[in-house]
Amino acid sequence: MSGRPAVVLVALALAGAPPALAAPDDLLIVTGDRVNLRQEPDKSAHVAGKLTRGQVVIERESNGEWLRVELGGGRDGGWVHATLVARLPDDSAGVAARSAAFQAFRQALEAESRRILARTGTYPYLVAEDVGDGTLVVTPSQDWLVGGGDLTDDAWSLYRLWKSHNDGRPVTLAITDERGNIYVTVQDTATEPLLTVHH
Repeated sequence: MSGRPAVVLVALALAGAPPALAAPDDLLIVTGDRVNLRQEPDKSAHVAGKLTRGQVVIERESNGEWLRVELGGGRDGGWVHATLVARLPDDSAGVAARSAAFQAFRQALEAESRRILARTGTYPYLVAEDVGDGTLVVTPSQDWLVGGGDLTDDAWSLYRLWKSHNDGRPVTLAITDERGNIYVTVQDTATEPLLTVHH
């Protein structure tokens, strides 16, 4: 395998994605701007709300070209046309396997992301990138950055998860926005991990 960082962007699902081929409990990402969430599976049905590009929802059932989705956090959703969402890839936490340890980390991160989505209604992590030398860069969703989570608590949780998947070797974690601006880092030092808030 090449020395390039292992990364898969969920955002790729947004660009020209084909209609979702979903199944119950699949995670879907909204590909349209301000997508109508309808009460019934019909384009003339009452609009119950709006979904925004990049929002992650849970598919519950299908009816022709319509999907009934849940917003997470136990919140009911409604019906959305299948052409306006895309199924998240199997590595929907936004990561790709670079090694067996990273694959295990990816699965743990996806499981944690699904728990957070179910609890809060916000899918927290879009990209996780193993940049080598024990360094992990995580980019949360914009919704998570602006109010869905506590970045300090998230940083400690992600650090512990990443550390455990690196068999206790020294690691560094950085939480960034989509432009690469660093918000929080946790880095092993000679004595203990050091958390730094940058914004």
